[in-house]
Amino acid sequence: MRISNKKIRFGAIAVVFWAVWFAISATAFSIAGTSEEALHKAKVLSQQGDWDAAILEFEKALQEKPENSVAQANMGVALSRVNRHKEALLAFQKALEMGYDNANFRYFRGLSLAKLNLLEDAAQEIETALQKDSRMVHAHYDLRLIYHQLGRDEKARKQVEELYKRN
Repeated sequence: MRISNKKIRFGAIAVVFWAVWFAISATAFSIAGTSEEALHKAKVLSQQGDWDAAILEFEKALQEKPENSVAQANMGVALSRVNRHKEALLAFQKALEMGYDNANFRYFRGLSLAKLNLLEDAAQEIETALQKDSRMVHAHYDLRLIYHQLGRDEKARKQVEELYKRN
């Protein structure tokens, strides 16, 4: 039985094609799995309060999937928890540009602004958080402190009244 050169070449090309496809697919699945694993590990570390380790895992997740707005937002929170507020604000801004937004996110962003003494911006950010979720007791309290630092004592009193209504 004689096999032609064309069949051998076609078979070799097919083997190479499938080998390359398998290698690319395996790498893509591996990266997706690694990114998701890093994100999961970062969330667990955050819940345990191990913020430095969480930051490393968020960095791994974002290296592989820089468009992940949830990882970016959580990176901002982790950075703020270790007093790296300038970096936190950059992470928060990236997440916001990616479309990520909720009350807790705005609250933590406001706290970082306050820590950098950007009190007007901090007040505005925490007001936005409270518009999204008025039940955030800590946000009411912190907003009262910011208003007091800004010399807006009447607004600070109103925040205290709001807190007393809730309790």
